[in-house]
Amino acid sequence: MLLRSLLMLALPLNAARSQPSSESGRLTDAWGAARALAASAGSGHAWSRADQRPDGAIRGDERLSKRIGAIVAKHLSVGGPGAVVGVVKDGKIVFRRGYGYSNIVRKTPLTPDMRFDLASVSKQFTAMAVMILAERGRISLDRPAGDYLREFSKALDPRARSIRVVDLLHMVEGLADYTEMGDGADYHHMTNEDAARLMLSKPLLFAPRTQYHYSNTAYNMLGLLVKRASGAGLGEFLRTNVFMPLGMSHSVVLDHLGQAVPGRVDGYAEKNGDFEPARNDTEYLVGDGNLFSTVDDLLRWDQALFDHPPVSPSMLERAWTSGRLADGSATHYGFGWDISHDGRIVAHEGGWTGTCTYNRLDREKKLGVVVLSNDEGFPSDAVGDEIAKLWR
Repeated sequence: MLLRSLLMLALPLNAARSQPSSESGRLTDAWGAARALAASAGSGHAWSRADQRPDGAIRGDERLSKRIGAIVAKHLSVGGPGAVVGVVKDGKIVFRRGYGYSNIVRKTPLTPDMRFDLASVSKQFTAMAVMILAERGRISLDRPAGDYLREFSKALDPRARSIRVVDLLHMVEGLADYTEMGDGADYHHMTNEDAARLMLSKPLLFAPRTQYHYSNTAYNMLGLLVKRASGAGLGEFLRTNVFMPLGMSHSVVLDHLGQAVPGRVDGYAEKNGDFEPARNDTEYLVGDGNLFSTVDDLLRWDQALFDHPPVSPSMLERAWTSGRLADGSATHYGFGWDISHDGRIVAHEGGWTGTCTYNRLDREKKLGVVVLSNDEGFPSDAVGDEIAKLWR
């Protein structure tokens, strides 16, 4: 009851994101949002003493809960989808809580153990798989990608044969992004092999290493590379070499249509003031996205990156270092991570139909913040950055 009262007092007057609508009848005043958040906070989303886990996870104090709740509430709509937030500090999980609904019709509350489509936050895991293979001597990051992917030998643009594995990781390879194609290609039914053949049948956008261009295609190629170099699909490789060793038991890569994801949240998109279900089927493409996970699993991932990463410290340092173009200029993109100018913050946002995700690490403070939302318009990155400022 005390927490409910604190949340009611903490919320600003603009707690609701959408404007009042007589047609939808949705409550959008600040007190309505406060009531929804208070009910959410009282529904068991925070860990009690009995809920503490062997990995050292603990419930955040009431002041922290109130301040994070107020940050999230500014972007919620009463009765709508929401977000789950988790924070790890100095190796311990200090906060994890859900706000809003997983299913807005059934009024199913969001909880930290529910699975979200990570979208492009998946890229840091693809990069990790590539790094593991490199440290085992199965591939070399500085070799041409064509040494491992035969599709490059048939590339329309001969410059593609000079693309190295590290160029794909840094997104300086020059391949067109398959999500930006306007020729009606149905990438929802493509395999990674299909995408490789299709994208290499097109001219490069620029000569490798002369520009940075955000590229989902590059990470599709890396997903295929993991399959070829390991003899296992990306999902199986990550399950065996990352998820299982780190205790990430709720993480899975979807690599075929119709694959079941127990505990998956329903995704939504706002349209004309109301939330509508977003397309929630999956595609065959992996590497750039299509990894499903929970806040709890991502907190374990962040703990591991700080304290016991799956690769050597020198390899992880390389992943967290900005790529550079041929002229020496920094791209501020590492191996599946955006890199701040001073190198202290490494982060990545993900956005796709019905999902918006964010994972942010402060290397100096050993602080990790995870924000996962089933509202594709939710500002997960801005919310995560604001939460991180609570640790000054």
